[in-house]
Amino acid sequence: MSPESDETEMLTNKLLLSMEKRLAGGITTSTITNNVTLTSTAKWSDYSGVSNPFGNIATAIDTIHKKTGKIANSMVLSWEAMIALKNHPQVIARFKNVPVITDEMVRDAFGSMFGIKNVYIGSARENASNSDVDAANLSLIWNNMCLVYYSEETPRQRSTSFAKTYSKRDGVEVVKLPQDKLATEALERRVYSMIRVSSKYDQVIVDQTCAYLINTPA
Repeated sequence: MSPESDETEMLTNKLLLSMEKRLAGGITTSTITNNVTLTSTAKWSDYSGVSNPFGNIATAIDTIHKKTGKIANSMVLSWEAMIALKNHPQVIARFKNVPVITDEMVRDAFGSMFGIKNVYIGSARENASNSDVDAANLSLIWNNMCLVYYSEETPRQRSTSFAKTYSKRDGVEVVKLPQDKLATEALERRVYSMIRVSSKYDQVIVDQTCAYLINTPA
């Protein structure tokens, strides 16, 4: 790996994290009117026998179908929600005599039970510390939630879908910039380059009735 490749990868990761953070911040009970907030023993992290994650997800799918005629095919689980699900009695009962329940097994279970083809885990974290000297302060960028939604598999301009990301055809653009002609003498004696990583995009909620938000499930 060259220094330029390392820098390009670091900047690209920062850009993609910024895009994901903006997306995560737009998923709230204010933007998604089909929603429920789980409290107390209804939370998936409560294993006393009251919480019902499969029932909550079935309600989400049914609500979307009644309002749009579309069958939900995708889901985003926050990191906390996924951990709670993997240890929930309803999930464990699906995998009897299995010593370890993996994320992939949970994804497959939702696919076979509900037809959810795409299950994404919101596990990304960002460093809230602004200093390279201070200790890292990593915080999750996705709120404690489960989002069930319909996404058009082959998006078209007028197709119905929960949300779309409009971007330049080239996606992420990486440009090696020429050396600054006004560089100081100290820099002029060095061989250096500047890398710019950029993307022009717009994240738009097209039809919020194609989504159902289960808030604070864990």
